[in-house]
Amino acid sequence: MAKIFNLSSIYTFQIVKFFVIPIFLISSYFLISFFFEEKKERKWTLLILTFASGWGWIFLSFLPLIPGMSINGVIDLKKFVDSRGVFQFPIDFWVPEAFSFFSLYNSPHFGFSTSLIFLIFLLSLLFFEKKNLKYSLMAGVLSSFLFQFHPYYVLTIFATLGFFILISSLVEKQLNLSYFIHYFVVLLFSFPPIFYYLWTIFKIPVRTSHFSKNILITPSLPYLLIGYGPLIFLGTYGLSLLLKSKKRKEKDLFLISWFFVEFFLIYCPLIPFQRKLTEGFQMDLAILTTFSIKSWFEKRSILRKFTLLEKILFIFFLSFSNFIIIGNDIISYCEKNEMFYLKKGIVEGMEWIRRNTSENSVILSSFETGNLLLAFIDRPVYLAHPHITVNFQEKKERVEKFFKEGSEEFLKNEGIDYLFVTEREREKIKFDLEEKNYLEKVFTNEEVTIFKVNL
Repeated sequence: MAKIFNLSSIYTFQIVKFFVIPIFLISSYFLISFFFEEKKERKWTLLILTFASGWGWIFLSFLPLIPGMSINGVIDLKKFVDSRGVFQFPIDFWVPEAFSFFSLYNSPHFGFSTSLIFLIFLLSLLFFEKKNLKYSLMAGVLSSFLFQFHPYYVLTIFATLGFFILISSLVEKQLNLSYFIHYFVVLLFSFPPIFYYLWTIFKIPVRTSHFSKNILITPSLPYLLIGYGPLIFLGTYGLSLLLKSKKRKEKDLFLISWFFVEFFLIYCPLIPFQRKLTEGFQMDLAILTTFSIKSWFEKRSILRKFTLLEKILFIFFLSFSNFIIIGNDIISYCEKNEMFYLKKGIVEGMEWIRRNTSENSVILSSFETGNLLLAFIDRPVYLAHPHITVNFQEKKERVEKFFKEGSEEFLKNEGIDYLFVTEREREKIKFDLEEKNYLEKVFTNEEVTIFKVNL
């Protein structure tokens, strides 16, 4: 899109985010409509799905009472990393996949993949109800498309559908052959992208390394419960209503299956990317929450209509963590945090690299700078994001050793062509770069010095 319309990547990113929102809302409303006939219930569920977050904001209010845990201004999540490298913090502040508003605010591919998950489940439910093969074919096509850019959700789709078919067969005390046909039709369409990703993981060392580094562990249960807040508790109550109901429908079994499968997947020790699989779970919780709220009001014969102010206050209470997220970003923006601003000198240095080096030139910097360079210079970067740097920890240790000793052998063995030195690197380097006869200063300004390696 950026190339076709000659747009910058930033403009394209924001434009696509804007267009994904209606796609998400429409697909969400279609799935919600399958479970609710009344428009009022559909609207409330959509509001809960779109704006609800958790109780992380309450957690923040108690942090000043814990020694060393007070937060001033921007939230620094590094304080909450455990010995395994897992963030132990309420998920409504840092796991965008788990919440619709956060997903749409964060990145378009989250919102788009969630929309596809909803449509695949909707088409599956329509097949189970109408036994029309066209729904299987459409679900298969969408699955194939989804898995081409988000293969994680193979587990979400097929584990949920498989468990539902199993539970439905046990309840009905017979195997429904058409359900298995649907399952295998969707699986057949999904096979090409699944096979491709598995082949690359086993056959291409770089992809093998990428996969092995893609460790995204779900935080401990208390932080999940706080993160989902009212949704998890109201949703669990709604789940209990369905489990006890004597008039339980097949679509209710699907909600029950979705709930238990999700909890299994996001804490399964065999899955390295657990928290990725929270995507879409908020839909299940939102529908179950609406069931519980509806039941609570019906039991108490509360039939009056809520005022606009009451509705706004209810949604505000459910979504307050979203305001904290936006507020945190605004603070970062106003304080000219490096997450939002690139210093002019660094931009000039990156532009020099793009104009004056070959496409195969390998650039060395610290991990933090390398992570930035990777996005802008279109050149190989020796050390960058852990998930896309082969042998990341080993390379990080080598770079740290080089910064201390200035080993010529390291630069030669690793094929380094240029050093990109900012204030961050200067703080780590313990030798005088300009005294090394194999380093030639080729660019300098107030923020950046670039050295060419002559070996």
